[in-house]
Amino acid sequence: MRGPWTIVLAGGEGRRLRELTTTRSGVTVPKQFCSLAGGPSLLAETLRRARDISEPARILVIVTEAHRDFWGDELRELPGENVIVQPESRGTAAGILLPLMHVLERDPLGEVVIMPSDHHVADEAVLQRAFLAALEAVRRQPRDIALLGMTAEHPDTQYGWIVPAGRERGALPGDPRRIALFVEKPPLETAERLLARGALWSSFVFAARALGLFSAFSDAQPQLVGDFCRALPEIVQSPGDGAKLLSLYRELSPRDFSRDVMERATQRLCVVPVPPCGWSDLGTPDRVATVLGFGRERRRPLRATAVRSRRPVLALALESLAQLQL
Repeated sequence: MRGPWTIVLAGGEGRRLRELTTTRSGVTVPKQFCSLAGGPSLLAETLRRARDISEPARILVIVTEAHRDFWGDELRELPGENVIVQPESRGTAAGILLPLMHVLERDPLGEVVIMPSDHHVADEAVLQRAFLAALEAVRRQPRDIALLGMTAEHPDTQYGWIVPAGRERGALPGDPRRIALFVEKPPLETAERLLARGALWSSFVFAARALGLFSAFSDAQPQLVGDFCRALPEIVQSPGDGAKLLSLYRELSPRDFSRDVMERATQRLCVVPVPPCGWSDLGTPDRVATVLGFGRERRRPLRATAVRSRRPVLALALESLAQLQL
């Protein structure tokens, strides 16, 4: 089987949206297992997005054991070996490295797309074209990590911002570009200047060659990679024995992929500018309200509502405007 692999990140806790994703009975549901309006969960929508890139046998999902009640039913159609269960969360670096090493075991020369499971996209066709451009970029430059940079729509101070370098001669507007500057969560005045300058929102969506991404990990976090390399053969050979993986994770300190890997590998990074496509990482109640059409002027908290479709889900949205807490 050929084609790229997709790694879906579904192990996060969704702490920033707890005010929306806690049921009346006090159960907090990570946002990737919630729906926007009582339809498919964000994870289900991400899996559909992943199937536009990869065959089902080449889609891996990283999840956390504590969330099994939420993801068990969602992932029933994937091959069991493609559901990578971490004993507990140790940050996004470990959450990417563990499934990446499973890809390397099966296909060392493969390409991978990293796709968070808690994003919303209005125009999937635009995003699909950006994925293809990112994959083409890493075929040309196997050491590169090709980030998707989303067209900024307003001076959001909670996003990371990417300033692309100037276009090379003959390059088209959507072609990958080197990165001149990263600015993480700037103050409002800086964000306004970045917006005027044509900077892009950092999406945490990217493509790479599997070996190129592993090389970036090895350069930036050699101890983390060494720990995984020593433990993985036993873990792969005994996938049902969670004790070995638990022993590894108990010794790990949390590491953030953006801060602890990408910021140390800037020479490998390029960015694919993505035209407006209605993208949001749904990281704040305001962003949820905006995606749902309630407008940015609504500042009072929304409340989560339990709804039923084919199975119980938690809606980030309320069923009607009347249910907003105004």
